[in-house]
Amino acid sequence: MASKLFYSGPDLKTLHQDYATKGRIDTAAPIVSEHSIVIDAPTDRVWQILSDVKNWPTWYPGFDLLDLTDVAPGGTFRWKIGSGAVSSTFAVVDPGRELTWSGISMWIKAVDHHVLEPLDDTRTKVTVSESMGGIGLTLIYNTAKVREVQEVRLNALKAAAEKP
Repeated sequence: MASKLFYSGPDLKTLHQDYATKGRIDTAAPIVSEHSIVIDAPTDRVWQILSDVKNWPTWYPGFDLLDLTDVAPGGTFRWKIGSGAVSSTFAVVDPGRELTWSGISMWIKAVDHHVLEPLDDTRTKVTVSESMGGIGLTLIYNTAKVREVQEVRLNALKAAAEKP
């Protein structure tokens, strides 16, 4: 679809303020993906691991943290998976409930939105939604690749949270 090929989306400031801080993604973006997983661990445990970005390299395969200021709204982190470096800014840090950030890599802008939902005292559903936009993005990347990254992240989070 030609309109998605040339979609640049909102500028990063708007994407952060009008989307990420409101816990939403850009549903008009050419790449939109959502994936959920149920983790056999209490929500507090899952949140502890998810919000401890400094320690993601210990459980998240391929994740390389380059820089981290603070895991708080407005805090920033630079990271890599593979060869692509991403500069991200936290938008929502709601303990036990939501972790959302916006980010940019070269000309590609994204929002990552994680929601934790306690199912009972011992199980947590985690849903990650992501949008990515940028002119020509669909020539080099697609929704299936984003979903694969989401699955790796969530499966790794599950494994880490379910460790005794």
